[in-house]
Amino acid sequence: MAESVASLLSKLAIPPDYARIEHVIDVDALKIMSSWKNSCVDALSDLLELLKGREDMALAEKADVVFTVSPFTEESGVASLSGNALTWISPEADKVASGTYVMCSQYTS
Repeated sequence: MAESVASLLSKLAIPPDYARIEHVIDVDALKIMSSWKNSCVDALSDLLELLKGREDMALAEKADVVFTVSPFTEESGVASLSGNALTWISPEADKVASGTYVMCSQYTS
């Protein structure tokens, strides 16, 4: 069964611990964050596939997608803010998120 846009977006919600990553020393919290980061590429890829050909998306849904995927792109500037190796942006996530962002932008034009 295919997931919905909303369920995929919820998987991409950035864990609050990333706001204080430099102070997180709890091994379990670090494992959870690492596991979440690794699952993001799959969620982003699934979202991109789900959105292909969906020119009829409501503007609010496009806004939700753009708002959620933007922090996964290098252009968002988040990586330079954290300066930490545990940032959630990976080259794979950046590529897929950027493609999703561009797709939603094209559908808006």
